[in-house]
Amino acid sequence: MLSTSSQQQQHLFSSYRAVGLVTNHVPCVLRIHQRHSSHLLLTAIGKVFHAYRLNTLQVLLVSDPHPEDIQALAANSRLVFVAAGSSIYVYRRVFHLYQTLTDHKGDVQHILPFGDEHLISIDACNTLRVWDIQSASVYLSLEFDSKNFHITCLLHPATYVNKLLLASRQGTMQLWNIKSNKLLHEFFTNDKQSLNSITAMAQSTVVDVVAIGYNNGQIRLHNLRYDETLVTFTQDFNGPITSIAFRLDNIPHMATGSSTGHICIWNLDTCHLISQVRQAHKECSIAALHYIPGEPLLISNGNDNALREWIFDMPDGQSCRLYRERCGHSKSPRCVRFHDNEIVLSAGNDGRLRTFHTILDNLSRCFGRTTRYKWEMELNEDDNGNDDNDHNTEQPLPIIDLRCEIIKENDWDGMIAVHENRRRVSAWNFIRATRSKHRFEHERFATKVYHNVEVQATSCDISPCGNFCVIGYSTGHIDMYNMQSGLYRGSFDDSPIKYVAKNPGKRLKSSPYATAHSYPLCGLSFDSLNTRLVSCDINGNIKLWRLKTKTLLSSTSILDQEISPPTIHITKMIVHRDSGLIALAFNDQTIKIYDFDTMTFKCIRTFSTKIHTKEITALAFMPDARWLLSTSLDKTMKIWDIPSGELIDMIEFDQAVITLGVSPNGDMLATGHTEALGVYLWSNRSMYGTSSINLTNDHENQQVLVGEFQSPEQISKNLITLSALPESKWKNLLVLDTIRQRNKPKEPINIPKQAPFFLPTVSNLRGFVFVNPDDENETKEKGKKQSHINQTQQFLYMSPFTNLLGHHKTNSSISSDVINLLKDLGMAKIEYELRCLSSDQGGSLERMLVFIDILYQAFDNKQNYDLISSYLALFIQLHGTNLIWKNDELIEKIRQIQLKQKETWNHIQRQLNTSIALVKYIKSVTTI
Repeated sequence: MLSTSSQQQQHLFSSYRAVGLVTNHVPCVLRIHQRHSSHLLLTAIGKVFHAYRLNTLQVLLVSDPHPEDIQALAANSRLVFVAAGSSIYVYRRVFHLYQTLTDHKGDVQHILPFGDEHLISIDACNTLRVWDIQSASVYLSLEFDSKNFHITCLLHPATYVNKLLLASRQGTMQLWNIKSNKLLHEFFTNDKQSLNSITAMAQSTVVDVVAIGYNNGQIRLHNLRYDETLVTFTQDFNGPITSIAFRLDNIPHMATGSSTGHICIWNLDTCHLISQVRQAHKECSIAALHYIPGEPLLISNGNDNALREWIFDMPDGQSCRLYRERCGHSKSPRCVRFHDNEIVLSAGNDGRLRTFHTILDNLSRCFGRTTRYKWEMELNEDDNGNDDNDHNTEQPLPIIDLRCEIIKENDWDGMIAVHENRRRVSAWNFIRATRSKHRFEHERFATKVYHNVEVQATSCDISPCGNFCVIGYSTGHIDMYNMQSGLYRGSFDDSPIKYVAKNPGKRLKSSPYATAHSYPLCGLSFDSLNTRLVSCDINGNIKLWRLKTKTLLSSTSILDQEISPPTIHITKMIVHRDSGLIALAFNDQTIKIYDFDTMTFKCIRTFSTKIHTKEITALAFMPDARWLLSTSLDKTMKIWDIPSGELIDMIEFDQAVITLGVSPNGDMLATGHTEALGVYLWSNRSMYGTSSINLTNDHENQQVLVGEFQSPEQISKNLITLSALPESKWKNLLVLDTIRQRNKPKEPINIPKQAPFFLPTVSNLRGFVFVNPDDENETKEKGKKQSHINQTQQFLYMSPFTNLLGHHKTNSSISSDVINLLKDLGMAKIEYELRCLSSDQGGSLERMLVFIDILYQAFDNKQNYDLISSYLALFIQLHGTNLIWKNDELIEKIRQIQLKQKETWNHIQRQLNTSIALVKYIKSVTTI
């Protein structure tokens, strides 16, 4: 879906997958495995093909994309053949690429497996090639003149060894011997029927008999041995025969597909039509028909993105019903929204509302199809009093706007949808996956006042509590309804409030014909507190309403008629509830962002440079309101950084994006395109790593690193900064003795096995090691030479920790190195190092004083508050009773650090109390 230039660049969003795609115009292929009971069904979708389990129609696998779109599929019992462009790809076990056949000059249009070792292919140049699959070489090549014999389909007749039957656009057929490269016979050379092009062929269940379909709707059963036509059938539908299939469970039935989407079932014994399946695939031709061997099941696929399975179990024994289907949108999606982080809601131009799971395809559902209602048919009666025909009754109603709230979906309806050119808004239930009985429409529109006025619902929204919904109309009305009961709950009126004359405290009800805006509305939204409503019309009037009383709080006109041209108007509006931001798109392709929390609607950002060149189709905020996404008919999507006001990325597509949806956690983006039937998912690369985006300005080139933020070590010196270490590093320092006692082994330690007596060993933690007697003698001799004075000097304990304490006298900035060293040590090692500070354990009084000064400095800097408190408590616990209270200098140091710790905590305690009081006040205050 990305353009060629965008594929070569690195963007903030990368392609993840496409959902809702099932099949296209390429005929599906039934792969029957002789040794296994589970058969496969293969369908083509653009550059990839899908493999479905035949018994459940669930996706088994999706192939890797091919360089070009797939034009044909074929399969035998061992291999799968895919024709894409001028190449043929051979797959073993469906997913393993076995061979690539590249010798055609034109695009391959037809392929046919010829036994297990050969493959026949025909390209657009009307050239036939026979391939040896194992060696990937051409066994035979035949070129035909397109004016005399343009091949349209080919068939290998049953029991005809080395024979190939070719059908042409001129209506004639030829039987060839592939092994000897000879033309054996030519059919219909002097027949008037040969003037019609042959569009389909199929082998019947009888040897020597094949079925031939023509572009005029006729079907022939022809005997190849005697070159005689046995019977001729004619379909009443206009258009050619697109596919033919014979039933394979000993019942003489034949199924034919037409270009109008109908399926006909013929009885070959009585030679007449026994049943029809009307609109099996609506508004498209039947691409392929396949009967399952030994089962009363028929498989069909079409260009409407549907794969259907029909079963013949009706009481008459002749007609069929829909047994199972797998389908997506038959027309492009119009509105895409995320229900949660894994489910995407999609409403298409086909009038259907669907859900697609981003991970598991079998969890996708269809909610139904919206068509014209009875009251609409009555309003559109002809002058003679005749109702519309059946085709109009099935006319779909595309959904142009969709809103959902999940907070109350288990209790009542949680979705509403606005339909194109309709004033009635439908409600949907997510749990039951059906359309609700509630349909929101005010009774004022049924009066004579609006009889000749075209009223359309233009926007809608659901409150965060899930209890109410509001609907905006092209007449400027805003109505509110209850989602549970479907009852009308009032309208918004911008006229002055009127009170009862006898009771000044009682308000008069506003007129049902009063409007909130003078122009059609382009957007509605509740605020995050469910107390206010924001509305905007196409003329630039933004109004803020109090939801409880439905009165106007403030109003602002952002389009100055004296400065702005009269042709400028607003086309799109979206609201980010949590931040109180409104994004507006204008028909001159500019984008502006306003803040409605201040009730003054101040413009905070304007994107008027590097804008789109065509109409803006969709806007979307990221969940953190840091980025704004915009799409246009110029086939681009631009990502704007709101804090800096710069364009940080631009993605080009092959088709224009008409709808956008962002997941609640911001890790995924869903797009719908103009001529695509699926919903395309894109992953946010900044959620999983860093992304470098180049910004090109007029003065300099900048490079912005997106997705990586390094917090400073200390935000403010007035705040306490914790260490961000896990509690296991410091919380249990005071109870190490208890932990050791608890972890003491109950059984004695097993003594390791001794080595042979004649080999000297030394015990260690892993058992023992061998010792060289010569090294041991040298060590003893060196020990004897050492004096008693040297041994006394080495009694002073030395370690990296004590070395840093010793250097602290000359370098006072080394205290941070001491803290970082203690962070890397375990609790047992920390306890041992602090214990060794006393003179009894190899330390000194100077080291203890230096360590207390380091703790005091850390408290003064207000860093690593949790660690320093734990180290101080452990130091007092180890040396308090024996050493600290016997030294006045240590006592004075401990008192100073105690005062500093208390001062620091009192400061943060006052700030906490202030914040708690402020939160309590905000909860208790009455909002507007």
